[in-house]
Amino acid sequence: MVAKIGYETAFLVFDRDRLAAMPVLKHLAAVAMGHGRLDKSVLMYPLSKYSPVNSPPHGPKYHHQIIVWAEDIGNVIDIYFFGCVGFRLLLCGDSPTAYGPLPHPDGDLSMASFLMTFEPGEERRKYLFLRRDESEEVEEYSGTGLL
Repeated sequence: MVAKIGYETAFLVFDRDRLAAMPVLKHLAAVAMGHGRLDKSVLMYPLSKYSPVNSPPHGPKYHHQIIVWAEDIGNVIDIYFFGCVGFRLLLCGDSPTAYGPLPHPDGDLSMASFLMTFEPGEERRKYLFLRRDESEEVEEYSGTGLL
């Protein structure tokens, strides 16, 4: 399931040139379809129980989140289920096209975060948060279109 979510997120966020520069996605697709296991080029592991996302109160929180980090050193997709169970996919490439900030009409991005909340008795809510390249501030994005 995590491989499938990571694969679909990559195709949602990254442009065609970046996707083509990350041959590891073919392997991730095979694993997502139930064929084989992840090799050393993609790491998938639960986050530490001491991770800030697991801080008290413990137990399920009513949200799922996917965070895509696009930096000069690589691409990372963090996936959190119920706000406490996390997985990290490291997506490497074999050329400079595979790395760097994500192009965006309002300024390149180093992070995009998709958050869905489903509090009991309330309507589901979906949010998109962005961090511009070379900035530490995170903004909620309410524009049309995804990225």
